[in-house]
Parts: sequence; C-alpha cells; structure tokens
Amino acid sequence: MAGSKILRNKRGMIFFVTLIGLALMIITGTTIYRFASGNLYTANYLRKSVQARYLAEAGLAEAFSVLKNNWSDWSDVSKFPLTSLGSGTFDASVTKVGSRYLVSSTGSVQDVSVTATAEVIPPPATSSAWDYAIASGGAGAFDSGTADSPGQINGKVYAGGSLTLDGASNGPKLTITGDAQAAGSLTENSSVDTQAASTPNYSGTVAFPTADLTYYYNIAYANRASGVTYYSGDTTFDAGQLAANPPGGVIYVNGKCTIHGLQSTTACIVATDSLSIEKSGSTYPKVTINQFTSGSLGYPAFICAGAMSFRSTGNGDAYLITNGLVYVGGSFTYNNGNHGVLTMTGPIEVKGSLSISPTAMSTTTITWASCNAPGFNNPGGGSGTMTIASYNK
Repeated sequence: MAGSKILRNKRGMIFFVTLIGLALMIITGTTIYRFASGNLYTANYLRKSVQARYLAEAGLAEAFSVLKNNWSDWSDVSKFPLTSLGSGTFDASVTKVGSRYLVSSTGSVQDVSVTATAEVIPPPATSSAWDYAIASGGAGAFDSGTADSPGQINGKVYAGGSLTLDGASNGPKLTITGDAQAAGSLTENSSVDTQAASTPNYSGTVAFPTADLTYYYNIAYANRASGVTYYSGDTTFDAGQLAANPPGGVIYVNGKCTIHGLQSTTACIVATDSLSIEKSGSTYPKVTINQFTSGSLGYPAFICAGAMSFRSTGNGDAYLITNGLVYVGGSFTYNNGNHGVLTMTGPIEVKGSLSISPTAMSTTTITWASCNAPGFNNPGGGSGTMTIASYNK
C-alpha cells in the first residue's frame, strides 16, 4: 500500500511539473511571438513612414515646379491633384494666410501618412515691355530734337539702365503722359513735361518677351513662290521694292536688311541680323509700315534680331511711320535731319540700348497701343520666380 501511494505521489508530481513546464512554454512562446510581431509591425511602420516621407517631399517638389512656372496657379486646385507614385500617393496644396503662403504636401502609404510643409515667397511684381510705349533693356536716351521740335510720348517709358529725356531748346516741350522709369539714373531737362511719376533706380521687374522667328519664317517661306516674301541672304530694298501687300503679310530676310528711299507696305518685316533704314546718295528714306492683321492678331511692324537703325541727314523731310510692335533684339538708333518725322504706334521693345535723336524742326510722336502679336514667348511678363523662405519636415 505504501509503495502504491508513493507511486501515485510521484505521478502527481510529474503531472504537476509537466503542467508548469507547459505553461512556461506557452508564456515564453507567446512573449516571443508578441515581441517578434511587435518588431515586425515597427519595421513595417518605419518602412511605410520613410516611403510616405519621400512621397510628401516629392509632392512639395512638384508644387514648387508649378509655382515657379506660373505663380498665378497657386490658387488653382486643379494644378495640385492627388497623384499616385510608387506604392502610395502625394497630395499638395497652397494656402495663403495674410500675406504668407504655405505649401503643404501629404505622402501616404496604406495607413501611414506624413506631411511636409514649406513657406514660399511670391515673385516680385512684373510687367511686360509691351506695357510701355518705349522699353529698352539697356540705357535709354530720348531727345525730341533741337529748335522747334515737338515731341510726344503717349504712354510709359522704361530703361533697364540710365534714362535721359531731353526736349527741344525752344518751342513745345517733350511731353510724356505715362511714368518714366529707369533701373539706373534718370535725367530730365527743363524742356520735358512728365505728367506722371519719374522713378530712378526703379526696382520693379520688366520682362522682355522673346520673338520666335520660326513663326514668321514659316509664313514667308510658304509664300516664297511670290518672290516677295522670303529672302535667303542679305538684302537691300531700294525705293519701291518692298511689296505693298505680300501674301501672308510677312517679308522675311535671312540676314541683314537695308531699306532705301520711298517705301510703303502692309506687312511685318523680319531681319535675322541687323536692319538699317538709311539715306542713299541724295535719296531720303521715307518709310511707312502698316500693320498686317490676321483675324484677331496684329503682326509687328518690324522684328529685328540684331541692331536696328534709321539714319538720315539734310533737309529732305525723311520719315519713318510704323503701326504695330517694333521688336529689336539689339540696339535701336534713330538719327534724322531737319524736318524729319518719326511716328510710331504700338510698343517699341528694344532689348539693348535705345537712342532717338532727330535735329531741328522735327516731329516725334510715340504712342502706346495694345499688342497681340503672335510668335512671342512670355508676352505677359512674369520673369520673376517664387523663392523658398523656410522648409519644415
């Protein structure tokens, strides 16, 4: 009996120890599982968090690109759509608070989202050279002439360097109806009447649109069979040789263009090099360029990729009359003899320096007109770009 009892006690003890061991194994296994699962969850969360961070920054970069290209798009939500990339998405937006602009981008991967933000500063206010009656990228000098030489600028004047305005020594003053602005110094003598503001050291930005000569080349070349629209090299037009009404409205000179004598045309004259209107012997330049229109578009009077000049002397009543944009990629120089006439309607855009200086008893009238010439890049201005003030991860 005693042996049987001892055996039963041993069996009980073994069973109890087995239960305890099993319980310990279950607890240990559960702990290991929970620890491993927690580590796996943490690793997975960190992986998705890093991916979401990259997506948020990608959204910021995309938003910056939109704003640099065209700041005015900041309020257009369609420019910042929800975008799928890789294993997740990014969603950017721009918010204005007072005068400050905050760009926010949220990157998401499954159930994990990360947001990155940046404060940006809008570009400085810009205007187009087309907003001015006369705009030069370099120094500007406008002299209406010596004795009895009335001058009128109906619109604004801008120079990217110094600007000198001078009227006749006697007779009517040089009158400017718009602002006179110069990035450098601005000099006006007593014979100048600026009816708006005169601003030296002007800090605003004036954008100079750039001509796409290909647009006008294609028109002239398509009509080359006429013999009066496309010229493959340097060309001189003597009196009456500019076609009065060329098909397509473009006369294109692939090189230097020289114009003499009496000319009248309804066309846009394009020179891929310099353009000179000048006296030839005793023949005075007397040139009239009427604007060619196509539907709602008004072509320029002149497009000159290089320097443009008008030169005459004596008392031959030389003149230049244009209607439409005058675009000059280099410098523009106008020198006339006595009794000369310069009448230009439409913006004069000169990317280099500008000098207008007739002599006695001359009449100079520059009048701004709205411009809708085709074939130009960035005609509305906006050359400035936004900057990043701060970046917040």
